[in-house]
Amino acid sequence: MTKVYSATDSFISDLKHIEVTSLGAVFDMVYADIGPRDGPVIIGVHGTPATYKTFFSLFEYFSKAGIRFIAVNMPGMGYTELDKGKTFDFSPTHKAEVVKAFIKAMKLQRVDILLGHSLASHTCSHIVHDPSMNMVKSVAFLSGAGLVPHRPLRPVPIIKYMSCLIYNLYQIPLLCILIGWLANWLYSLFGLRGRTVESNVYSMYEAFKIDFKLFNSHLSDITRRNFPLLMIYTMDDPIIDLHVSEGIVEKLQIPDSNIIKCNTQGVFNSQLTDDQLHRVVVFEGGHHRPQWKYPEIVCEQLKSMVLALRTTSKL
Repeated sequence: MTKVYSATDSFISDLKHIEVTSLGAVFDMVYADIGPRDGPVIIGVHGTPATYKTFFSLFEYFSKAGIRFIAVNMPGMGYTELDKGKTFDFSPTHKAEVVKAFIKAMKLQRVDILLGHSLASHTCSHIVHDPSMNMVKSVAFLSGAGLVPHRPLRPVPIIKYMSCLIYNLYQIPLLCILIGWLANWLYSLFGLRGRTVESNVYSMYEAFKIDFKLFNSHLSDITRRNFPLLMIYTMDDPIIDLHVSEGIVEKLQIPDSNIIKCNTQGVFNSQLTDDQLHRVVVFEGGHHRPQWKYPEIVCEQLKSMVLALRTTSKL
């Protein structure tokens, strides 16, 4: 079935939806499906507050590259609605369970790259940690959150409990108007905006649910298994501190020879080879969304990862 959205509401003429059962609940997952159906598959998981539009700048390039790109819309963010019983709690763990159920419902036999933007790095690491998700061949973190809190989450104790308070106060009639305005204003300070007032409130509550120790454990597992991984981040990200991104690289023990840098003119200092399946691409500029400033380059790096995976017989 296909649900059609207005031209002002969607970057493509129509979005699709599929019924997904997860967490003992049913979700009507709304998603975009771009490119040839028989092409290599990349699944994009957006951060928060965000929607599939996080990746819209890449759609044209993926199509031209012959890649099938599927961008999901997470529950509560403005397209996919929450389950009726509100079982979904916005945690990376619950998000991972929903995405896993989505992949199975789509009957995808192979996913070349599971691409997570921003906080979705935690979600994607949880998914590839699951042995039953062996159809996923690699994971990519795009401006991904790390092992320690990034700028909007500090100071941690205050942000964590304020987020929980805002979420609970939002459930109170009339007061929800003020709380919604507050959530909108707080996110605007970082140049972020959800599709709905609710999505901003729910996104704040997610800060209460982040488990950095669990992410650390998942990265240790990725390193131990030598699981293929691509990291893309910028040096001027106003959301994810540079030391946070570098901390992930250090944790994953990625050697300098596997790290390439792109200057503001889009020129790289070196190139990667097909046998390098643990790679890092660093942009001098691009802020929190390098895929918006350098869509063609980001697409090329993802395509390069796909080709590297497919030239390795075991993958």
